[in-house]
Amino acid sequence: MEYKVCDHIRTRASLAVLVLDDYTGRVLKDSGILVSVEGAARPVRKSEGYYVFLNLSQRMAALTVKSDRYAPERRLVDLEALGGRDPVLKIRLKPSRRYPLPQGTTSLLGRAEPGSEVRILCSHTQKHFRLLYDYERDRDQKEIQIFNPEKSDLDGKILSINNKGQELVHVQSTKDRENNVYIMDKALEKDYKKVGTKIIPVFMTKADELGEYFIPLWNLGDEDVGCQCEMWGSSTVTKAITLEIGKMNQLDFIG
Repeated sequence: MEYKVCDHIRTRASLAVLVLDDYTGRVLKDSGILVSVEGAARPVRKSEGYYVFLNLSQRMAALTVKSDRYAPERRLVDLEALGGRDPVLKIRLKPSRRYPLPQGTTSLLGRAEPGSEVRILCSHTQKHFRLLYDYERDRDQKEIQIFNPEKSDLDGKILSINNKGQELVHVQSTKDRENNVYIMDKALEKDYKKVGTKIIPVFMTKADELGEYFIPLWNLGDEDVGCQCEMWGSSTVTKAITLEIGKMNQLDFIG
């Protein structure tokens, strides 16, 4: 991706960030979205919603995306792994308490260690994905083949892969949609067999500086559902909760 400034000067697009609303899936083009890379000039903002950073010299880019209505996202992006031809990265912003959610949206709020990561896994109700082939970690393998018959857009999604243990899959981009080949931001910690492995979406956010968190939840069905809730901070705390569908639920990890 290259831009011609004049006959003698060309600029190179090092990173093109597309920001999406994780709740609705729509591209965010609001002027209130702030996208920055540490030490870099402001991005070129395109009408299609892309924030394009030009001529970045570093391999690792410290990316920050902020908005009043969403939880901030911070990501260390490996530009070399992203690819030089079309270096597009999708960032999905999670709604904050200021987001205008529809009446009757199921949500979860509570207290956790400030800055800790809160994960919600509702494995009994959500749509499962599965591996197309065994995953082998050798050679720092960042490619994974996920059976995705509906061809859902998984770019920027966070999934949980489960088979005698749990690990997060950060889907960075789609390499081959027809053959269900996806690129992760890093290799998994271990090998996974196709048989017996479940892959499910994860609802995730971070507790703010006051130790408060908020997560809206969707596609859980019409009946109350049991979910596993985890806080990952200086220690890991796991709790179970039965969510009341259509209501604001509360769960505290700390007193």
